[in-house]
Amino acid sequence: MNDQQSIKLGLTCKENYLNKCLHDLKGYSLSKSDYVEKICLDNRPRGLSKKVVSEIVDDTFAFILQSIQDDQKFTYPGFGSFRLKDRKQRQGTNPNTGEKITIASRKGIFFTVSGKLKKTLR
Repeated sequence: MNDQQSIKLGLTCKENYLNKCLHDLKGYSLSKSDYVEKICLDNRPRGLSKKVVSEIVDDTFAFILQSIQDDQKFTYPGFGSFRLKDRKQRQGTNPNTGEKITIASRKGIFFTVSGKLKKTLR
């Protein structure tokens, strides 16, 4: 999309830049504020404010975290699954001293990509 097309569509420079970034993600990290901005732009007719969208995003991630803690798994079809997994105690090496150390057991969150998303990313 060039600048003339952006003007015809009523896009501001910031909106045009954001859309360009979201379509060309090489070397670009999408932040929460970028995500909220994109949702607001895509839902302009609905009149969602940044504050409301930000609260929805926060609530969504809080729900996912709670689901992982309670059920030890959260699955979103077409995207993937997050799961809580116990990691056993193991031996490691202190990178500064080279000394052998014991790494305590702990819980970790693991993500498994869905088959559909794998195909999309190939």
